[in-house]
Formats: sequence, C-alpha cells, structure tokens
Amino acid sequence: MAIPKGKLVTPVAFDPDGNLAALEVDAAGNLKVTGGDGVSTFVALTDTPDSFADQAKKRLAVNAGENALEFVSPVMITTAKARAYAAADQLNIVHATPTKVVLDLENYDTSDAFANSRFTVKEAGYYLVVGRVSYIGVSVVANKVYNAGVYLNGVMCGWDVKQSSVVDLVSPSFLDIIYLDIDDYLELFAYHFAGVNTVDIYGRTDLTFLAIHFLSAD
Repeated sequence: MAIPKGKLVTPVAFDPDGNLAALEVDAAGNLKVTGGDGVSTFVALTDTPDSFADQAKKRLAVNAGENALEFVSPVMITTAKARAYAAADQLNIVHATPTKVVLDLENYDTSDAFANSRFTVKEAGYYLVVGRVSYIGVSVVANKVYNAGVYLNGVMCGWDVKQSSVVDLVSPSFLDIIYLDIDDYLELFAYHFAGVNTVDIYGRTDLTFLAIHFLSAD
C-alpha cells in the first residue's frame, strides 16, 4: 500500500526542546525527517548512505562494521532448483563400498549450486530431492542387492534398495523432502553387494542423476 504524501509515518525521537521528530513522505515522494532541530532528510544523517542515487529497489542493512546503514541488493533465490547427471559410464564399483557417483553435466542449475558432483545449499529450507543410480545389466549379478543413496554433509541420509532377480538393468531411486541449511551439501552414492568389483553404472541423463528443487523456507 502506498504511503500518503505529507503524512507522518514513524516517530523517531524527541529533540532537547521536547519536539517530536518523525519520518515523513513529502509531496515529491521523498522521505524526510520533520520536527525538532535535526536533519531534514534521511540521507543527511551521519550513519546512513549519503544519496539515493542508483539505489532503486535496494534495501537497507547494517554494514559489516555494525555502526551504520548501507544499501544492498536483495537476495532472492527462492526458485533454486538443479539437476545433474552422469555423462559417462562409471566402471568397476567396488563391492560393499559406498561410491560417490560422478555427476559431470547439468540439465539446469538456477542458483549455481552444482559443482564437483555436489549440490551446495544457498538458501535454507525444505527441498525435494530425487536421485537414481542405474546399474548396467551385463555387469549385474543375479539375486544381489543394489542401492542408490543420498549423502548429506558426508553422511547417509536415505537409500533405496533393489534386488536383482536376473542379469538385467537395476535402477534404485531415492525420493524425499529434506530440510537443508545454508552450506549443507548433497551427493549421490552407489552401494552394492554383488560380491564382485566389476559392477558398472550407466552414464545417461535418464538413468543416473540427482535433482533438487526448493519448496519452501518453513
């Protein structure tokens, strides 16, 4: 809602004579301090920016020295989403050993959060997390367990488990909604119990990937 011009909007302080100074929007739309013997505009204060020039749509914040105000650009990353996939087959995954999946190509990344096969959070909140690991059929051993998991800050936070009934493609997939703090990071892992060290992972966008989508802050 627009502030009516010429209306007092916020009390500031009393001057030594007991006159109330307040913030006011004048007829030209400028913010001014009225009443008392102090300065007449916001930018004339000693601990505020000295000009409104080139500051459109910016917001006020306390500076690094914590002794004045400054204009800063608003940070809006509430549409953060990213998807990356394995571009090449990953060979010889070792039995019973969690192995980080190499995600070397991105489908999209709206907040520059993917790097080195890792998604690093830039805004805290709840995220939809989807991951898949597809084991190449000819390398699969029948009647063995094959997993896909997501690690949060280097610690497993969830798995999907599949058991192969025949020698064929196995694609365990992980899906969850996870609360993440700033600088938390997620990685995709493969983990199998085939009894051999020759199991391979497909490198294809539809078969081995990790996708993250911001849902809400709370």
